[in-house]
Amino acid sequence: NSSSPDFKVVALRLYSVPALASDLVLGTPTRSGNNVQITWTGGTAPYAVQTRSSLTTGTWTTVSTTSANRASLPISGASGFIRVVSQ
Repeated sequence: NSSSPDFKVVALRLYSVPALASDLVLGTPTRSGNNVQITWTGGTAPYAVQTRSSLTTGTWTTVSTTSANRASLPISGASGFIRVVSQ
């Protein structure tokens, strides 16, 4: 209709987004005697250090919980896998 005033509706919403934790990046593991030393950067403490014997099957087992960015784990078995989970 030509007699209606022209108008535009503008809507604006502001959101507060919490800061995302930085990506957790593992360093190169090193061997020290019968232990493996691991370090990492990023993520948010506390960290759960988990292991399992197969990469694709089995349950991840938490072997350490720490607020530090490093852990020392005993070497057991012929092979194993380690992951660090940021809480």
